Amino acid sequence: MGPECQTQVENDHLGEYARIADYLVICGLDVHSGLEPVNHASTKNHEFSQPLERSYQCKILCHYPDNVPWNPFDESAVRVLCMPRGMRFSTRQQVPRFHPFIITKEDGSRVYGAAAIFYEKVLDVQILRAVEALNQMHAQSCGRRDSALPENTPPKDLYASKSVCFLSQLPFVNVFRKVLEQLLALALNPDPTGSRLPLECYLYNVLYEVLVPPPSELPLLDYPLVELFRVLGVIGVIDTLNCMLLERQILIYSHDYYRLMLVCQCLTSLMFPFTWRHVYVPILPPSLNEYLDVPVPFIMGLYHDAIRDVDLSSSGNVCIVNADSGKVEMPEDLAELPQKQTLVQLVSQSMYEDGSFLRLPECSHFAIEILRTLADYSFPLDRSMQDDLKL
Repeated sequence: MGPECQTQVENDHLGEYARIADYLVICGLDVHSGLEPVNHASTKNHEFSQPLERSYQCKILCHYPDNVPWNPFDESAVRVLCMPRGMRFSTRQQVPRFHPFIITKEDGSRVYGAAAIFYEKVLDVQILRAVEALNQMHAQSCGRRDSALPENTPPKDLYASKSVCFLSQLPFVNVFRKVLEQLLALALNPDPTGSRLPLECYLYNVLYEVLVPPPSELPLLDYPLVELFRVLGVIGVIDTLNCMLLERQILIYSHDYYRLMLVCQCLTSLMFPFTWRHVYVPILPPSLNEYLDVPVPFIMGLYHDAIRDVDLSSSGNVCIVNADSGKVEMPEDLAELPQKQTLVQLVSQSMYEDGSFLRLPECSHFAIEILRTLADYSFPLDRSMQDDLKL
């Protein structure tokens, strides 16, 4: 291939990353399909739970555009990751919750998503009647007259979860969080004066007019790296990195989907210049728990409630990370990093001052400081290993 052809191919490839977002997706309750319970291990006893505590199937209600050539739309993957716990009901309005996610394709490429889950009032009469019937059936099965809906609450005061998300080929997080917050504010608070631009104008701007520069060789990390050390601590981060470098199986669980993504993305970024080439699923939907039995190295994240459905009796070779408490359970017979205590001391010195985290002005400064610390650790380590080889 000549230089001109090579340049053209590179320019075409960079052009794929010109847009900050490829798709806008809305996922939620399809009133035409009715209520379909989610069937997986964690919901096997759903008939004994109250109807408002159950999970129901959600559907892709719409996505725009229909398709882009460089990033084909994967409806099944997007549906389960936009709303990992399925569609749920509530008798009161809920605060919107944001979480990012990753779709790993068969060829190893990744699609990055950012979703905001909010609650919308149910107005469909058939759905209201279906929920009321489920409550009556549940009360009869329990041998009592009460139900999930309080007696003084009319069925019309019912809210269903809904998700709006962006799909991109670049792992932006905070940008999409702010955009989604503003879009929800515009959509849920109509302008009575009519002076505001239509919502479609803002969506068109994000999808077609907001451009990003070509990606560099360095990993793009849109998470505060300092939060990783606040979650796991210095020793927890180093132990987990050790498991990653030795290509072990790593299972991370938390009550917060955002925290799962933060831990996974920060850890894989700290591996630079190495990359994790094995199975990588920071958010594993409960319906896919059987993937934990694969006999290959992996990094997978589970919602905290789903961990009880996982058989950990034979998990001696799995690194289990509790991202809520910061506890890291190491695999059996795992070799430690050479001069581990030296590395712990170096990282601690670069992070702590008088027992508290340094208040660095920018998260990027903190990341640079950590990378410098790892580099300072590697150079004497290389020399000592060379001396050992000579002996």
